[in-house]
Amino acid sequence: MKMSTFGPVPADRRELELALNKARDELGAEPRLVVLFAPFFSNLEEIVSCVRSVSDIPLAGATIGGAAFTRDGITTEGVVGAVIGGDNVSVSCVAVRRIRSGLHNAVSSALAGLTPGERPGHAVCVLSDAFACDGESLIKEIRLGVPSDWLVFGGFAGDGWQFAGTRVICGDSVFDDGAVIIYINDE
Repeated sequence: MKMSTFGPVPADRRELELALNKARDELGAEPRLVVLFAPFFSNLEEIVSCVRSVSDIPLAGATIGGAAFTRDGITTEGVVGAVIGGDNVSVSCVAVRRIRSGLHNAVSSALAGLTPGERPGHAVCVLSDAFACDGESLIKEIRLGVPSDWLVFGGFAGDGWQFAGTRVICGDSVFDDGAVIIYINDE
């Protein structure tokens, strides 16, 4: 697996397009996933539109609560992210919707949408709306829904202590009351 990071960059269409194209070019492999983190007050729909105009590979992300960073710096107002890829890597993203009305059913339904790859390495990254559910319950449901040898990691979206709401990104969708599950299969 290879990864190239971008940002911090302003949540400006031109700056973001340049940064994404540079990261994709620096990757040196087939891109499989874009992961990004943006301030809760930014126009996530516009950011998603910009990313989708540069690439049609899977996209996942979340709002940040305080700061986000790459090796190039830290930001509380800009966008950061990574392009992940490689010849022996497969990635898929699924949305977990309406967690508040039924965590077990929402997670089970989303996990049913994942098709395990053939390579030996399996990992699941979870990005969740921090106000949608108890984090321990979400992780428990995910751990129960995937084989015990899969790596599971992730975090919760933030809103800078505003308690106004957090959002996650899966593909073209920006939403709350849910999570995105990123499945990575690598050797």
